[in-house]
Amino acid sequence: MIFHGIFALISAIAAAITFYIITNDASLKTTNPYFGGAIAFAVTYLIVCVYSVPMLVAHYRKHPQLTAIVVLNIAGGWFFIVWIAALVWAVYKPNQQKSE
Repeated sequence: MIFHGIFALISAIAAAITFYIITNDASLKTTNPYFGGAIAFAVTYLIVCVYSVPMLVAHYRKHPQLTAIVVLNIAGGWFFIVWIAALVWAVYKPNQQKSE
């Protein structure tokens, strides 16, 4: 449940950044503002989607450390090496120990 709230928060921040770019970029005001706004929105949306990949992978694989992966991705995912570490961690699922 917390995952959906965090993803919604990231999406809201991306929408706010897009709105800021559209309303404050002088080049968008002199040219076609709708075209520039569409490009800004598409780029921001793409960045958010790629940024969220480790969280989505961990969520859909039902990773036992989902919360830790989400926190790592949000806190340090801006750095490529940390994003890769979060992605590897999300893909790697520890084996359940068999009881004999």
